[in-house]
Amino acid sequence: RTPSRVRCGGDPAREGTRPGVSISVPDPSSFGPNGGRIFCFGLGYTSLGLINTLKRAGWHVSGTCRDEARVSSLRAAGVHAHLWRPDDVVRMDADGIDAVLGATHVLNSTPPNADFDRDPVLSDAACTDALR
Repeated sequence: RTPSRVRCGGDPAREGTRPGVSISVPDPSSFGPNGGRIFCFGLGYTSLGLINTLKRAGWHVSGTCRDEARVSSLRAAGVHAHLWRPDDVVRMDADGIDAVLGATHVLNSTPPNADFDRDPVLSDAACTDALR
């Protein structure tokens, strides 16, 4: 199957007033019987644009965020969100690690730790073990 085309941005009511972007989204079934599965470290403003686009195309989407209320709202929206705050020693739960292990794609959209010299994903032994 060919990838679906998704239009992002622009105002459909005022076509031509603002450029939009068209991207190709791979068919999730092209990644095997479990489909396309993306895990995003850092479900924030920027990464949610991609995550929501993939979710609409049928992908299984999951990832981390730092706030319990945000975890709840993302789960209500169909995103399998997991609480993770590595700089506060709040480790990801077993379901989150399983989601990393089952992902066909991984996106790291986390800012550096507070001391700005370490990547939080690569500094977390459980995460790096799951990514191997």
